[in-house]
Amino acid sequence: MPPAKPTNPQTLPLSKLDWEKITPFLGDAHGGVARFDALAANNPEAKLLLSPLTTQEAVSSSRIEGTQATLEEVLRFQAEGKASGEKRDDFQEVMNYREALETAVVQMEKLPLSGRLLKNTHKILLSGARGKQKDPGNFRNGPVWVGSPGATIETARYVPPEARHVPDLFSNLEKYIHGKEKNELVQLAIVHAQFEIIHPFLDGNGRLGRLLMPLFLYHKKTITTPYFYLSEYLEKHRDEYYDRLNRITAKGDWEQWIIFFLRAVAEQSCAGSVKAQKIIDLKKDTLERVQEATHSQYAPQVANFLFTRPFFTGVQFRDEVAVPKSSVGNLFVRLEKNKIITKIVPGKGRRTSFCAFPQLVLLLQEA
Repeated sequence: MPPAKPTNPQTLPLSKLDWEKITPFLGDAHGGVARFDALAANNPEAKLLLSPLTTQEAVSSSRIEGTQATLEEVLRFQAEGKASGEKRDDFQEVMNYREALETAVVQMEKLPLSGRLLKNTHKILLSGARGKQKDPGNFRNGPVWVGSPGATIETARYVPPEARHVPDLFSNLEKYIHGKEKNELVQLAIVHAQFEIIHPFLDGNGRLGRLLMPLFLYHKKTITTPYFYLSEYLEKHRDEYYDRLNRITAKGDWEQWIIFFLRAVAEQSCAGSVKAQKIIDLKKDTLERVQEATHSQYAPQVANFLFTRPFFTGVQFRDEVAVPKSSVGNLFVRLEKNKIITKIVPGKGRRTSFCAFPQLVLLLQEA
């Protein structure tokens, strides 16, 4: 097989697209997005309650790129702060993803969804993690390639466009983002794929391309809150995900990629809605249990803390739960006695206890 050559992508908008093939898949995709968005938009605690799903999205997006971190490991790390070497890099990538998304949403109040905003986001994404030496926040000025570990540009599975073409290609993509297409989910499928085809940065393109998805839909006002989770589906169907993207550059097959993307949106939005509703129901049940166990006016603050930190230390409970310090000890004892929280590692001497809110942990681990 001859060495792969740098790709010469089509410019956007696409001149030909077989809408008859695509249209049958639009209804389920839009219905799924609308149902999930309604759950978030109609819940004043959406940011708190969907926080674990945002972390799951970050974990799945990083795992597509080969990291091994699980959701439970990340949640434990957020509480304990203990990890070394490669695992710490994995955890840092996940936390960077969350921070990058949250910062981008804030910046979108003043900045358009643009190269400038995405460069800012990319810088956060690579901060202190793998790729931090690869010019974060700037378009690449050299070649990159995609292949098996250890692959060279001669043995690569895919070679993106030469660096000198990146500014013009990205400018074209940016104009397309701000233009109109017949359907915004189809437009998003094209935007994501074109971003990955261009591969504008030296590292982090996959994660940033997936992070671009909720930003795009939020920018287009297709969703009213910046919550859109697709990486779990893409991780489970990683081979097909990459195959459909590769067929665009190899054979110009945009339709099959778009159909795959719309199926992913429909199925993952449905799964996300089910899990989000379970989290909402658990929050209501937990608040009632905490009130019954503690008879405290601070029960709402305690319940909020538990959903912020499914794993936590005794010190974090003392310092972060929004109640008077004089009440913390009694509340903690009552929560443990009534099996709302579980002490995994008891405190001893100067060592603080390590605890979990097991119902939320188990819910998040459901397939």
